[in-house]
Amino acid sequence: MARPYKFYRFAYILIAAFFAVPQASAQEGYVPMTQPAPETAPVAAPQPDTSYTVTDVKVDVTADNAVNARQQAQEKAQQDAFAQLAARLAPGQTIPAPPAMTIATMVDDFEITQEQLSPVRYIGTYTFRFRPAAVQAWLGAHGSSAAASPVAGMAAPQPSMTMPQQPEPSGMNAAWHPQASAPAPSTAAATRVTARIRYTSLPQWIAAQQALRRVPGVTADILSMTSGEALVALNSPLPETQLAPALAQQGLTLGAPQAMTGWVPDSSAAVVRDLVYNR
Repeated sequence: MARPYKFYRFAYILIAAFFAVPQASAQEGYVPMTQPAPETAPVAAPQPDTSYTVTDVKVDVTADNAVNARQQAQEKAQQDAFAQLAARLAPGQTIPAPPAMTIATMVDDFEITQEQLSPVRYIGTYTFRFRPAAVQAWLGAHGSSAAASPVAGMAAPQPSMTMPQQPEPSGMNAAWHPQASAPAPSTAAATRVTARIRYTSLPQWIAAQQALRRVPGVTADILSMTSGEALVALNSPLPETQLAPALAQQGLTLGAPQAMTGWVPDSSAAVVRDLVYNR
């Protein structure tokens, strides 16, 4: 009886060993579940485009008081920043300097990295970020080949504000008007409203522009500008009853209609409304 016992015991061991060995898959390229997945390199976060950013713009201005010195310094800083940007984008080409008010429409935002004030003097260092489409429009209008060759990989956004390209008026307080024919609306609009934006500094004007660009579907054609006031035509696909609430969502208050007095840049603008930025 000992011999059959040994036989069955031997067969049991063989069967157990057979099932203990992992069976190879019939499918080629089988990877055991216990094998770790291959490591992949982390994806680098996209870097912000700085092609239209100008840094380390230094100004030193003396005036009759600190407020005027700072305002004049801000205007000079943006002019110097544009000159540096134009030289970078169109090397070796002569690009005329835009009027100060035109440059203000090209600035997307800016920051003051350092500043010092005295009763009559202002020293500051600025960083300016320009709107690519607005800069390209100026370069293209003045024969620069750089306008036809934007920075590789960057799609310039469509401008939401159009501006007349006129010579600098004599004196910053002089009114600056476009040619006799007013610019056409930027887009087909159901509503066209002439609005007056008043401001006392470059930051206020830039903030108002940024707020307008955040209103869906609304564009603005600049009809005329002075150092403290801009007359713009608002073009909107919304009916006029819905335009004011849309502006209010971005901190812009559209005032009641007023009779236009003096020179009228747009023959269709019999009335004007004050547009106030509240934030």
